[in-house]
Amino acid sequence: MDKVPREETASRELMREGIAQAAALDLAIIQHCEDPVHGRGDVNAGKVADATGLSLATLRAGQHRAEINEVLSTAHERAERKGTTVEEEVPVVAKQRAKMREADKKRTATRKAKHGFRYIEIEGHLAAAQRRLSQALSTAQDVAWDDEEIELLTDSLGKIRAVLNLIDMRIAGETDVNWDAELASLTKET
Repeated sequence: MDKVPREETASRELMREGIAQAAALDLAIIQHCEDPVHGRGDVNAGKVADATGLSLATLRAGQHRAEINEVLSTAHERAERKGTTVEEEVPVVAKQRAKMREADKKRTATRKAKHGFRYIEIEGHLAAAQRRLSQALSTAQDVAWDDEEIELLTDSLGKIRAVLNLIDMRIAGETDVNWDAELASLTKET
């Protein structure tokens, strides 16, 4: 077993002591549940834990201090406005916040589901376009075109390229494009 230099051991010990002191301070705040913003100490740790959906161990770890502060601050404001106590308002505020978080999760999941559907829809359109263009390529084999036909087909291919470029820009997230004007200019020429 290698020996650790004395300075390194002392440094580790100081670090452990600092962590232990910070944890003890967090624990004291949580156990007394003193509202650091308003200096109130009438909300107990169990109520905060229950209302926020966090365990006492998590609260003691101090990882959700901002959440706790926001709940306590809002509860304090509601208590002053309604003439109730902070202790009565903490569960109400925390439940409202939990409902908002749940609604945000559902909204995000819905967006993801719709996003997945849109991908499938666009992929289907592109695959259909590719098949149709492949058919056009096969049909064009061994055809002797006159100048007017070449000009008209070249014009049509230019419009298809313009639409492909617009699709590419939209997928890449290009924001400096007036989409309505671009699409209108393509349909006017048709």
